[in-house]
Amino acid sequence: MDLGLLLYLLEVKLFYFGAAPSACGLRVGPLRSSQVCSALQRLRRFGLPPSAALLQPLSQSGRLCAYLRYLSPLITIENMRKLFIPLALAFLLMGSACQNQSAPQTDEQTAQKETPKEEAQKETEEEPMSEEEAFAEAASGPFEITMTAVPAKKLPFDGRMVHGPDLEEATEVKDIKGTYYLLRNQYFSEGRHYMSLGYYFWDGKEAKRQNIKHYDMENCNFDLVSKFPNAGFQIADEDKDGEAEIYCFSQLDCVSDVSPTNLDLHVFEGQNYYQLAGNNKVEGLGGEFKPSDNFKAEEKIFNYASDIFNSFSDKVKAY
Repeated sequence: MDLGLLLYLLEVKLFYFGAAPSACGLRVGPLRSSQVCSALQRLRRFGLPPSAALLQPLSQSGRLCAYLRYLSPLITIENMRKLFIPLALAFLLMGSACQNQSAPQTDEQTAQKETPKEEAQKETEEEPMSEEEAFAEAASGPFEITMTAVPAKKLPFDGRMVHGPDLEEATEVKDIKGTYYLLRNQYFSEGRHYMSLGYYFWDGKEAKRQNIKHYDMENCNFDLVSKFPNAGFQIADEDKDGEAEIYCFSQLDCVSDVSPTNLDLHVFEGQNYYQLAGNNKVEGLGGEFKPSDNFKAEEKIFNYASDIFNSFSDKVKAY
């Protein structure tokens, strides 16, 4: 063991505690800072930490200081040889602890700075609305449903295959979901009289049938009554969901007098279809109707359809 190394370690002890042990019967006062720095720099060749690491505040090396105070009476030349390795390891561990002590604080501060950003992002993020919620929100704001007559030749699809070759006109309905077309027509084919109604949704590429209604009659030996009365033909949105309801009458019967004739009120709303089947009112007679299945469950639409039927059933004439 190099005696010079033991003297350096002794110099360091003198720096920390201000006095040397009672070895050789001498007591020395605190060393000057230049002597301590020189001693610490010479320790580098033995693999010890740099002087900057060893010159940390005493508060960071309290435990080591207390340990050295306890051992100070025992520090002799012979004991210093035995204590070199533990002391060197203690200095190394102290230097590493001092250098790494600030790292957890930095990470904690970074996490604290990021937390408000993450909370702000969570507040701004919104769950996507369902289709029903989107329509309900749009319906609560200003919007407009429209109904326009469109020549059959200007339809974006050909409806003559279903509703007859002489189809002349259709009705375009626009609501919150898009564009619909109501096709109504009547025609003869192979001795039979046909009436048809079809409701289609146009998605921009093709027409998707929502509902279709066909009537036919054969061998009427009296007066054939077949028409789509203009009375009561209208659109509304009674349930306030943004989807237009279109109301239209149809009349098909074979009559020989002025008695009440068959009269149906059709209600189209998207893929939903409702009907009031009854007859018109003539001289105080008729005017009754029967709703289709589950129609009464749609209370607002049913009440509005009932008002239309009662208001116009006496205005729809057979002749």
